[in-house]
This record gives sequence, C-alpha cells and structure tokens, in this order.
Amino acid sequence: MGKGRQMSDEEHHYERAVNPLPDVVIGLALIIGVIEIVLTLAGQGWIGGPAAVGWRSNILNAYAFSAGIQDRVLGLGDLSFNMLRRYVTYAFVHASVTQAAFAIVIILALGKFIGEAWRRQSILIVFFAATIAGAVVYGAITPSNYPLFGAYPGIYGMIGAYTYLLWLRLGQDGGPRWRAFGLIGFFLLLQIVWALAMRLTVDLGWTSQDPTPYMLYDGISDLGGFAVGLALSPILGPGGWSVFVERLRQRSD
Repeated sequence: MGKGRQMSDEEHHYERAVNPLPDVVIGLALIIGVIEIVLTLAGQGWIGGPAAVGWRSNILNAYAFSAGIQDRVLGLGDLSFNMLRRYVTYAFVHASVTQAAFAIVIILALGKFIGEAWRRQSILIVFFAATIAGAVVYGAITPSNYPLFGAYPGIYGMIGAYTYLLWLRLGQDGGPRWRAFGLIGFFLLLQIVWALAMRLTVDLGWTSQDPTPYMLYDGISDLGGFAVGLALSPILGPGGWSVFVERLRQRSD
C-alpha cells in the first residue's frame, strides 16, 4: 500500500517535471504544420493533380497580407471579412517547408517555457495581438504590395513574453536583468547576418533582385510584434497588472 502511494508521488513528480506543452501551443503548431504538409505534397505533385502545383501561390495570394490591404482598410474603409482576416491568416501560410518548420520549432520551444507560468488564453492573446500589430506596422512602412506571410511577428510576440518572464526571474535571483533581452538580440543578429548574406548574392551576381529592403520591412514588423508581446506581458503574465505594479512599488521603496 505504502509502495503504491510512493509510486503515485513519483509519477506526480515526473508529470510536473515533464510539464506538457499547453494545448493552444500544440494547436498553433499543428495548424501551421498541416497546412505546410498539404502545400508541400501538392507542390511535389503527390496530391491534387497537376493543378495542385499552384496551390501555394494561390494560398499566398488569398491569405497573405500586404500594404495594399491596409490601404483599402484605412483609406477606403473596406472592413469586409476578406480584408480584415488577412491581419491574422498570413501567420499560417509560409513560402517554404523550411520557413514553416523553423516557425513550428520556435513556437513549441517558447510555448513550453511560457506555458509554465501563463494561462493558455493569455498565450493566444499575445500571439494574435503581436500578429495583428506586425501586420499594421508592415502595412504602414512597406511602399509596395510585397506580401507579408509567416508566423514570425506572432513568434516575436512570444519572445516578448519570454523576455518579461526572464526579466522577472533574474530580478528574483538578483541577476542582471539586461540578460533577459539576450534572445531578442540573438534573433536580430541572425536576421542581420541573413540579410547581409542575401545582399552578397546580389553583389556577386547570383541573383538580380535585391531582397534586403523587404527583409528590413519584415524585421521591423517582427519588432512590432515583440513590442506588443512585451507590453502585454505585465497585464497577461503571472499575477497580472496588480503584481507588476506591486513590484514597481517595492523597487521604488
């Protein structure tokens, strides 16, 4: 009897140690993954017949975001569902299996860390608020109808939430809080290196179209997502706004 109780405690401890991913995080990853699998299989001619080869292009045209969408919404007052949904749907379509795979991996990794302290609905709010903010910023700065697609503004919102949690933990442990911004710094450095590599391909004559201006616009929209995720974290994070204000009061005292 006692041994059975001991095993139950061990299982409970193991369960806490494993800390399964929040279902909303798994759901986000699954949506992206299923869409990408279908588009990849279609692009290789394994499903859908000859016409399926163009599915990815058609999906991007139908669900990606662009500055032209925002011009219609703000300039013409077009608040139709077809226009407004693009502020969200662009996050679930990607240009390649590699782009989608990286998005899934990062969402799962960040979701596991954030899920230890956040409620599931808070994670969703941050992801979608950052996704919408990224689109708004992109629509405001992009001078053409170059499309925005991919989950990365929403992911950067999750990085904002991660940064806030790490900032709290470093404060509790007495560590330097600037280290909380290490992850966003790493991702920004990665984007800069990638942009330089793309620019090098242009300088070497390997490609005629310079993608770096649009990579800059993508990066700024990602930062918009990060800013929103970080700004919402004191409200949606552990303890909510009241705990955040109390911490500020304790620091001022």
